[in-house]
Amino acid sequence: MAPTISQCFRNRHGDDFSPKSDTNNIVSAVFKTEVNSVLLQTCAELIDDKNEQEVVRLFLDNGSQRSFVLKSTSEKFNFPILRKENLSICTFGAKETEIKTLNIVKIKLKNRDDPNVCIAIEAVETEHISITHLPTSDKKI
Repeated sequence: MAPTISQCFRNRHGDDFSPKSDTNNIVSAVFKTEVNSVLLQTCAELIDDKNEQEVVRLFLDNGSQRSFVLKSTSEKFNFPILRKENLSICTFGAKETEIKTLNIVKIKLKNRDDPNVCIAIEAVETEHISITHLPTSDKKI
């Protein structure tokens, strides 16, 4: 049972305390997601070697503690080996970690619009970036 209102509040209690039955819901945005769809950040960047330049697709993992490069890409561009490190690696889709001694290489990335702007990064050389297949999206985002 609802409590009784003891004061009238200028005859507005019906408007102020009663639930409105004439409400309109306004939808400002609608989102549809596909159950098995995951979008990952990537970018296209110019890799520069003394003998060759090529635009490659980079996978950006903001939560990763390291940057990684495929060993085949590292060998193709002859990236200089800076040192070797023992690392515990768990790649995407793998069930267990592996301890490996891997090369740390230096990669020079150039801005595609202005090749005079470049950065050098260190990356772990590895056989696989992902165990599972990561298809590219057909959507322009």
